[in-house]
Amino acid sequence: MKNPLIKILFPAVIIFVSIAVFTGTGWLLPFWAGCLLAAALIFRGWDVLHAALLLFMLALEIHLPPFFGLPTVKSLFPLLASTLLVLPFPRRKEALSWIRAGRLGKTSVLIVIVVAAVSTAALVLWANLVTGHHAASGRLPAAGLEAARQSLRRLPLWSVFVFGAPAFALVNALAEEGIYRGVLQEALGRVFGGETFGAKTFVLLLQASAFAAAHYLGGFPNGADGYAMALLYGLVLGYLRDRTGGMLAPCLAHFAADLAIGYILVFYA
Repeated sequence: MKNPLIKILFPAVIIFVSIAVFTGTGWLLPFWAGCLLAAALIFRGWDVLHAALLLFMLALEIHLPPFFGLPTVKSLFPLLASTLLVLPFPRRKEALSWIRAGRLGKTSVLIVIVVAAVSTAALVLWANLVTGHHAASGRLPAAGLEAARQSLRRLPLWSVFVFGAPAFALVNALAEEGIYRGVLQEALGRVFGGETFGAKTFVLLLQASAFAAAHYLGGFPNGADGYAMALLYGLVLGYLRDRTGGMLAPCLAHFAADLAIGYILVFYA
């Protein structure tokens, strides 16, 4: 993909995502994401078409309430819909080349276990600090998680622990990894290359910043501290994806963290 306009717009849109959540200008996101999508279609930037379409759909969904009381569906629906929409276009195999397991060596398995353990501990610590020192501010419910908590309250406790929390963790991990370490990281790698340390770092930072921005207002963790935690976590998951050449390793690590979130929500509820 050689078009200079797309090469400028693509990272600019992702950077603006972080700026928008901090400045309250999220209403501009559909416009800028739409510009990227239009450029990809006009200049036949098939390398970024799936990412552009996904970013546009995510930008629109920021202004919509959670579906069926489950915030995770807001990630899953754009991923599935954008994937189906790119199928008729040329080079669809390249657009979907991120769907691969990769290779898991002993070192990678160890890294996954360490990341899962550290992230789980960090989430438990964050939840205790927020509920302990900021309970009056209502940060956890205000972060878009109240709908999930209400859904959990309507289920028998045993079913939440056995089925509900694991199902949430699986769907959310697959959806978010598909978006950030899958579609976005793959497209960014094709545009900016992945041969040099600088290019790899740039790609990892961009996908991680988009992942962190998604957590700032409505994620777990959230707020400025949640943004920083998610940014670091996104970098590690992106490294795992790059190291193993596929999605299995980051999905496993993410599933463990989301499972912890599910159980924390049950405890908090």
